[in-house]
Amino acid sequence: MRGRLTLYRPAESYLHQRNPLAKVLATVPAVTLVTITADPWPPVVFLLAATALLLVGGRVWLRRYLLVVGIVALTAFTHVPLYGLLARPELDPTIVVQLGPLRLTAGGVAVGLATALRICALASLALLYAFTTDVMDLVRALVQQWHVSYRFGYGLLAAYRFLPMLETELWTVQAAYRVRGVTHGWGPLGQLRALRRYAIPLFASAIRRAERVALAMDARAFGAFPTRTYRRRFQLGVGDYVLIVSCWLFTVCAAVVLWRVGLLTQLTIAP
Repeated sequence: MRGRLTLYRPAESYLHQRNPLAKVLATVPAVTLVTITADPWPPVVFLLAATALLLVGGRVWLRRYLLVVGIVALTAFTHVPLYGLLARPELDPTIVVQLGPLRLTAGGVAVGLATALRICALASLALLYAFTTDVMDLVRALVQQWHVSYRFGYGLLAAYRFLPMLETELWTVQAAYRVRGVTHGWGPLGQLRALRRYAIPLFASAIRRAERVALAMDARAFGAFPTRTYRRRFQLGVGDYVLIVSCWLFTVCAAVVLWRVGLLTQLTIAP
């Protein structure tokens, strides 16, 4: 199979077996703390903790994990020079690097570094879902346990199932153009030319599939009743509660320790 549109791979790890909503609840305190802190050390702690939990509890290959986090880090650390150039006046004005009229101040670099670490930590916490949670299971759990409208949930699932179909259609269209010896050229113009040629057959295929699915759902009286039955039921088990309580306790203990040693000094929603 060529490529996958999600990071999820089926496995028998501890995290894979947990209820999707348990993983959401378990990481809420950590995500909240990382989001509102302006210090660099709390994100480092939760980045390392999420990495360890994912590698051990999720059995994710280190290479796959580093590849994804590395891409996020390359984007996140562009904040360091950006904030260094656009530092607020009240920050430390000490010049770290100067290239002509461009000046990187110590205060701006510190804020940019903290922001980049926050982004990496939040990405690592999000990867706890992405690597170990099937989107289908997450939507089913939301419908059953948090009472999200099943009309919305199963409509979302139907749309999600279109993605691999469209991916396959794209490969088919690309192969057809290659067989005919059609080239799109190089650079941005070539990409725009390819986008225009691919868009029409993909849109036409998507519309045909959407019409068939809509007719099939109408034929089965989808949405005719306020509730429905389920083949697979989602519930919170003992392992789910253990995960939630453990993550909450770790977050509280980490926050207290960081505060006592002076590494958690300020909370703010501003970067």
